[in-house]
Amino acid sequence: MTRLWNKGFREHERTLEMTKTAYLTQQEQEILVRLGDLLIPGGAGMPKASASNLLSGIQRILNIRPDLVDAATEMAGILDGSNSWTVEEIRAVYPTRFLEVAELLAGSYFLDARVTGILDYLDKETIPLDSEENRNAELEVLVKPVVERGSVFRKTCS
Repeated sequence: MTRLWNKGFREHERTLEMTKTAYLTQQEQEILVRLGDLLIPGGAGMPKASASNLLSGIQRILNIRPDLVDAATEMAGILDGSNSWTVEEIRAVYPTRFLEVAELLAGSYFLDARVTGILDYLDKETIPLDSEENRNAELEVLVKPVVERGSVFRKTCS
């Protein structure tokens, strides 16, 4: 297993070569990508899971969250050779493993720069909150989209 140390990344953000996933076999990767497409089919300008850098994201997450490896391999084994499962069936029969793998796949999807670009999601930025002025400025930035959007609550019948 070859580990690459990219300049500018912290030690815990190390990644493996983009062409292979060390924790999963090729077959397990393909099964998880198919499951990813069931969970994230794309649409409204968003790519489906398999059109993103899903495998790269899976590897990055498994490097940081190796506790999800068992869930990923087990789910791949369960779904191996079967195209007849629906998301609802998987969730009903394997609720815990489903949640773990769904978290892995969704997180991997959102690590794709194209996906976050479409969503206009900016990378995290360190903002020092060492003064009241900085804390208030950060709060204004966080609240601004909510204030601009306005109330989303509907009045109920009394």
